[in-house]
Amino acid sequence: MVQKWIDQADAGHKLAMTIPEATRFWITMDQATAFTVKVLGLMRGGEIFIPEMGSSTLASLAHAVAPTADHERIPMRAGEKLHEVVVSRDEAVRTVTIPQGGYYYVIEPADPKWDYTGPGRVVYHKTCDITPQDASSFNARRLSAEDLAGMLETVP
Repeated sequence: MVQKWIDQADAGHKLAMTIPEATRFWITMDQATAFTVKVLGLMRGGEIFIPEMGSSTLASLAHAVAPTADHERIPMRAGEKLHEVVVSRDEAVRTVTIPQGGYYYVIEPADPKWDYTGPGRVVYHKTCDITPQDASSFNARRLSAEDLAGMLETVP
């Protein structure tokens, strides 16, 4: 989407977007890599790790990509959502928030095949402390224009 908007702006066209108020999570490749390396030593097998991510509206992102470009509304595509949710209602009952250098979510497997609590391992088994609404791009920390501009600098 970002590259498409850059191309449209460079050609003097309006930026095509579905719903300007729609929100999306954003994470850079460096942030994703650092998170992956961080959790490699914590995983026991079968759990899903989800990093803290900020979000923005499509309108804010479009402004960061091309501040002077206008946009035009296009129809939503099949399956497109207004807001992203990274933890479903079914997964929320098995999800805990780990506050460690920010936070991240861990969705435990429905049927874990492990019970390892050795040195350096995190014991997750505690009461669920989130709802799907908590893990929504609508409710996530909103990225500032400066945040978005910095993230866009990392896009090849």
